[in-house]
Amino acid sequence: MDLLVSYPQHRFYPARREVRRILKRLGDPYPRMEWTAVEGLAIAHTTLDPRRVVAGCRELFCAGELPFEFALKWVPVDHWCPTDPDALRDLLAREVAPRIAAHETWALRVDRHRCTDYHTDELVARLAPLIERPVDLEHPDKTVRIDIVDARTAVAVLGPDEVFSVRKTSCPAPDTRGAPRA
Repeated sequence: MDLLVSYPQHRFYPARREVRRILKRLGDPYPRMEWTAVEGLAIAHTTLDPRRVVAGCRELFCAGELPFEFALKWVPVDHWCPTDPDALRDLLAREVAPRIAAHETWALRVDRHRCTDYHTDELVARLAPLIERPVDLEHPDKTVRIDIVDARTAVAVLGPDEVFSVRKTSCPAPDTRGAPRA
């Protein structure tokens, strides 16, 4: 199972050490991290459920148990396919559309990660009609995320809290009820 992990440019090796440390802490004895052709984006391979990893990252971050200095954003990957609009259409029709219930709203997010072969608007126009559900771009129940990473594309159907970002995560205030006053 995979996650896309964003890190500061030219910081792959410290990010790899950090990702391995975090994944080991979460229970994966042999995590791996793969370099991609996109500077600042790597693929973490783990035996753990990627959504549980995201939840675990949030817990570790909010508890201040491990530093998140280099592994800044963690995105689960459900499927990989070739970077080709027809392959994406087939995958969305076969695997993605059935994962969004008729009553759920959805949004489509396409990140091309320096890919110049396809325009985002062109991809959205070709792919969005495959999912006949109500669209909500502000607060969707599900987000179909497409990340083009060179010759292959990562696809995920994500709920509202299924991406972990150091910059966008707000931690709940500690419960101080019953704590002694100074």
